[in-house]
Amino acid sequence: MACYFALNVVSNLTSWIMILIHKNIEYLITFPFASEKSMSKILYFFLGLLSAIFTPLIVDTVKKYLNRNKLKKSFGIELDDVRERLVFVVFKIVSKFGKYDRELLTWVSSNIKDSFEIHNISGEKFSEVIERLSKLSDQDLKNIDANQKTVEGRGLSLKKINLPLVDSKLDSLSLFDLEFQRKLLDIRIQINFMNEEIEQARFYHRLTFDSGISNENHQLIVQNYTDSNLHISQIAKSIVQKIDSFIQD
Repeated sequence: MACYFALNVVSNLTSWIMILIHKNIEYLITFPFASEKSMSKILYFFLGLLSAIFTPLIVDTVKKYLNRNKLKKSFGIELDDVRERLVFVVFKIVSKFGKYDRELLTWVSSNIKDSFEIHNISGEKFSEVIERLSKLSDQDLKNIDANQKTVEGRGLSLKKINLPLVDSKLDSLSLFDLEFQRKLLDIRIQINFMNEEIEQARFYHRLTFDSGISNENHQLIVQNYTDSNLHISQIAKSIVQKIDSFIQD
């Protein structure tokens, strides 16, 4: 609000300066023969002229400041939403292809918020599910781990992650310092890399339905599918850390 007020003041100042110049142009013409009174007006004229020169720079600086803060907040909101989905992706992949244990639950628990909006098919919030599972014994977690392993033919149907706001505002990144740009672009690159790996996992999953391949090749494809998903989880974890670093700055 204060910045909008400042912008309004500067705009009004510009209008006042133009009026001052218009009214005092005659004193500028008679400057060599000016009286003391005229000299004062000429001085005011030159002060106004200087203000007229620098006012557009001030207005531009204020506008950039407002736009930069607005964009930074919007980027943070978009990345926070992506971060939430990535934590869920890690949980889904590791619980199905990796080791469903307390280490996984501890990582997830430390990276979710009370406002986490993702729900399971029963309507239970993901954060509540993790809290409930964290109270189970190690043996109970082992039993769940045994039941969570991949059933052949069933995939995770992972969705690609997009950054529509960031992608549409790439030409505005010059408003920010180089470190800000580097971190944001690094996150974007890693997300694109993860999306490529998701596409690769989909490819392997489709191959598992090919009846024309040998049993040996089928097992290799299943292993490639598993490895690809675990790689996705590692990338997702890395992106979560990068987003945390970006938002905290």
